[in-house]
Amino acid sequence: FTFTPTRPAQLFTVQGEVNGDVFDFTKAVFNEPVGTMLVPTARSARMLMASIVLFAGQRFSIRVDRILQPTTQGSTTFDLTTFTDVFVPASTVMPVLVCEEDNGPCGTFPPETARRDQTLAFPSFMVLGFIDVSLGSRVSPIYYSARGATVTIEMRATNVLMANDVLRITR
Repeated sequence: FTFTPTRPAQLFTVQGEVNGDVFDFTKAVFNEPVGTMLVPTARSARMLMASIVLFAGQRFSIRVDRILQPTTQGSTTFDLTTFTDVFVPASTVMPVLVCEEDNGPCGTFPPETARRDQTLAFPSFMVLGFIDVSLGSRVSPIYYSARGATVTIEMRATNVLMANDVLRITR
């Protein structure tokens, strides 16, 4: 994501969807700067938050890794929101779980009163249809890693294939 905040902020959240089906951020992390992992400040199935100093009028880019996209095909949209870190935290019964690299939902999100900038339904990339492998597929001989095996795959595409489209299968 690349954006330019209009007001200074210290927190950044992202959430996204494809035709009403949400992205799963349960295992997501930020890659900022690119090539470096930034552990989120808060993470839920629907949203991810980073603690990053953002200056008004200064262009900023951040990458999010390990998002699980919905199986729905269509156009993706993302909600990008910045917050100030000056707010009264909500009371909790249990201590708040501190975020680590891969511990699922953690941290707490700021209240709407701390919101600084927000872009809703920001259009992004297309999620393409999938290829369904039918029950008629088979491997002969049936033994795993047998030399000279033949793999027969019957597929059904859920999107239109055009001349010169490429299908790449990897193992």
